[in-house]
Amino acid sequence: MRAVDESRRKEEILEQEVVALKVERSRIEQGLQRAEGESDQLQTAATGMKEQITTLTTELQTTRASQAKAEEALQQLKSERESDQAAMQTQNREIRSLNEKLQEQMSQKERDRDVLEAELRLRELVGARNLHIVDVYDTDSNGKTKKGVGRVFYTQGRSLVFYAYDLSTSRSETGKYAYYVWGHREGNDESVRNLGSLNPDDVSQKRWMLKVNDGKALSDIDRVFVTLEQNGRVDLRPHGKKLLSAYLGSPANHP
Repeated sequence: MRAVDESRRKEEILEQEVVALKVERSRIEQGLQRAEGESDQLQTAATGMKEQITTLTTELQTTRASQAKAEEALQQLKSERESDQAAMQTQNREIRSLNEKLQEQMSQKERDRDVLEAELRLRELVGARNLHIVDVYDTDSNGKTKKGVGRVFYTQGRSLVFYAYDLSTSRSETGKYAYYVWGHREGNDESVRNLGSLNPDDVSQKRWMLKVNDGKALSDIDRVFVTLEQNGRVDLRPHGKKLLSAYLGSPANHP
């Protein structure tokens, strides 16, 4: 009996071990199935990742090639632009040089023309009958005569050339004021008339000039003077202080 009981106990133990082993086997089999499923998924994902990596690698190579071409084209454009700029600078220098030469030639022609005109005016003045060469004087605050600061070349009833020197430019340079020359009959202030404005004739010599060819106007005057007037508001009467004055009524002093 004891042997039988002992055998049953061993059998029960073995049966229990078998059940436990079956459960463990089932667990292991399920785990294996899951692992195999995950492995399949991982393989599929790995395959997709490989394909994606291959695609990205190809795109990267294409992009690098395109970038290299773009950089090469950009460098070529920069080189062409630098070359064009250098050519433009050379052309600009040539243009400036030509302009300077042209300006010099024009200035020389203007100087030649001015000299010719001056010679013609001088011949006309020197050869004219009844030529008056009159010094122009300034006056102080008391009306007294000061040093001569100009000269008038006056041909009776024909022409008048008025030269003035060392006039102040502090107000005339603004363009709001100008020096005007007036003529009138001595002793008759009502006969005053505007002969025109003095204009710079030679800046280096600080010389100003006015030329009048109105014979009728000149025939009615025997004195000239200068005032500083506001531009745009000059009427038939002077308003500024008399700065320069010359009497033209003396006998002609040059044949």
